[in-house]
Amino acid sequence: MPKFCYAVVLTVSNPDTFSHMANNLLDKQTDEEKLTLVFKALSDPTRRAILKRLAHQPMSVGELSEPFKMAKPTISKHLKVLERADLLERNIDGRVHFCHLRPKSLSAATQWLLYYEQFWSEKFDSLETHLANLDDGDNK
Repeated sequence: MPKFCYAVVLTVSNPDTFSHMANNLLDKQTDEEKLTLVFKALSDPTRRAILKRLAHQPMSVGELSEPFKMAKPTISKHLKVLERADLLERNIDGRVHFCHLRPKSLSAATQWLLYYEQFWSEKFDSLETHLANLDDGDNK
């Protein structure tokens, strides 16, 4: 086996090294790319439910998958999407994988939404004024 292939196999077989490599890739992503990953992760109701459960306490993958009527590989795919978005971190203790919430990425999404809230507020204020004017016209 060529040395390069051997090195790749060793690197990926070590979970800590793999996690470190994934974090380095995340660091090189632009803020826009990170935000896209967060919104993609939040777009699925199963992933939102997983995050809601993790907000209370860290859980094993087995515990996380209990309420969902889907195969473990499917849950694992959801967890990988959440990991790529940096919304959860997985720690391995023997054969058990524990997940915990990483809310920092949610703050970027919150900041993005708050910026646009000013426009929603203005539109709602305009709508309220318009409806009030319509009511005044009906009462005359």
